Amino acid sequence: MSRKVYGRIKDGKLIEFPVYEIHIKNRAHPINWYTEALYQPKPEVDQFHYLKETPTVFGNLILVSYEIVPYSLNKVLSDIWKLNNPLALDGTEPTPPVFAEISPEIVQRVVTLTKLHVQEKLDAFAKTREYDDIGSASSYATSNVLKYKTEGERAVLLRDSTWNAFYAYLAEVQSGVSQVPKSTQEIDARMPVLTWE
Repeated sequence: MSRKVYGRIKDGKLIEFPVYEIHIKNRAHPINWYTEALYQPKPEVDQFHYLKETPTVFGNLILVSYEIVPYSLNKVLSDIWKLNNPLALDGTEPTPPVFAEISPEIVQRVVTLTKLHVQEKLDAFAKTREYDDIGSASSYATSNVLKYKTEGERAVLLRDSTWNAFYAYLAEVQSGVSQVPKSTQEIDARMPVLTWE
């Protein structure tokens, strides 16, 4: 049986949430100072997502809805290492996970999230010179304007070298030459430095 969850509404705004009966009892507050929250049905989520609860006030009601949120690449990588080292709390160096022992679903998720991460870094770099994304910047490599042509050629060079570095690194991890990364910082360290010069 789940515990009832309450909130406190003042002037149409939620000023305290969540509150449980034990809190109300310990404060010696009347129960009618609080409103019991109503929850929408919980959607099912897979291992790569979590539910984010959002309480919203509708008059004198509190309705809690859910949003399905993906775990970040850092969280998925951290979980891989934790699964491999469930009791590594004594300060000893954790044992790197063996790539072949990681489930194909988790590998695919890491590859997908890493590709998104690499693309976002490239696009953010292009935006530092007012381009929409790396594809837009690269399209200026054939421009007749020297400034745009130079920036476009640099964007093409960095785009290509970054993806080459990504696939080379992925092959190293898959073959066991490099260990499974612990974080995006380790991935970034294997990618070219993105500069306009």
